[in-house]
Amino acid sequence: MSKKCRGPVCISVALVIMVIVFISSSMTYKEQSLVPVFSHFSGFFDWIGSLPLINKIRFQYGNVMVSFEEGERIAAVEFFIRKGAHFLTFFMIGFFWCRGLILSKTKIWLSVLVSIIIGVSYAGFDEFHQGITGGRTPLMLDVILDSFGTIVGVTVAYLIHHSKRRLKF
Repeated sequence: MSKKCRGPVCISVALVIMVIVFISSSMTYKEQSLVPVFSHFSGFFDWIGSLPLINKIRFQYGNVMVSFEEGERIAAVEFFIRKGAHFLTFFMIGFFWCRGLILSKTKIWLSVLVSIIIGVSYAGFDEFHQGITGGRTPLMLDVILDSFGTIVGVTVAYLIHHSKRRLKF
């Protein structure tokens, strides 16, 4: 693929991910829940509970108490998978926007700024969208997590570009 095509391809990947996020945010929590799938593996979750100190993990995230106590382990694991997906999805949005803009010969500082603005704005829009979707709860903490994912993704894209320039790739 020519260098000329790579920028638009990266931006297209970012846009596809954003469409997938929009579709996902249109679904209720119940439609997305992994708890029914995980309940088939209760032995695994019992094993997790037997790990030292794991039952001591307990914290509040928004209006949800996350705990690995007996009876709550499946929900706790699902919580970490969901939040990891939040971070990773917005990491990819930030990365592909920034990489696409850089490869499209946009100034580096502008590529970084625009990518962060797009990712953070979309994180806010996503939570707003969840707020008008039945069975979903918008959380400012998710906007912060998504924004952090965006910033890390943009940083990685910048570092890749910067290292290639210094190494003359």
